[in-house]
Amino acid sequence: MNRRDRLVAIGCFLTLPVLAFWLAPEPPAASPTGAVAETPWTLPDLPSAESLQAAYERLKARRAAAIAKRGDGSSDSADASAQALAEGNWRLRGVVQADGVRYAVIETAAGKTQRFREGAWLPKGEKLLAVRRDSIEIRDRDAMEIRVLYQAKAEPPVEQNQR
Repeated sequence: MNRRDRLVAIGCFLTLPVLAFWLAPEPPAASPTGAVAETPWTLPDLPSAESLQAAYERLKARRAAAIAKRGDGSSDSADASAQALAEGNWRLRGVVQADGVRYAVIETAAGKTQRFREGAWLPKGEKLLAVRRDSIEIRDRDAMEIRVLYQAKAEPPVEQNQR
């Protein structure tokens, strides 16, 4: 490439962006703010207290029917755990791990869910000693207790066919 060709190439290289900017269409002008609505904004209407109570009763009946349909006696355990929460106890809801540290996720009687790490004091004054994958170990005064997240149901033994 000779010197003249280089200069032409450089000139085109520098001129094309300027031409593209100059020939580009102008952006649309900003529209002025629209007219204010004639009717003022209001809160939406809420359903009546009677309809809310009726909906609650229907849901309660559905839950009772579902528990009765299940028929595995879990309604007793659900009622017992609800009673325990009502008395100020707490319930283990899960175990999570963040940044290499395991936390116990615990639901309090107030319905609040909180994370606790090893060494923390739980809602009723118990000390959290260990957090494992599926259980926690706590100390309440002098008694040690392990609370398991999932209670595995006993499976019947598998029969092996003999030939």
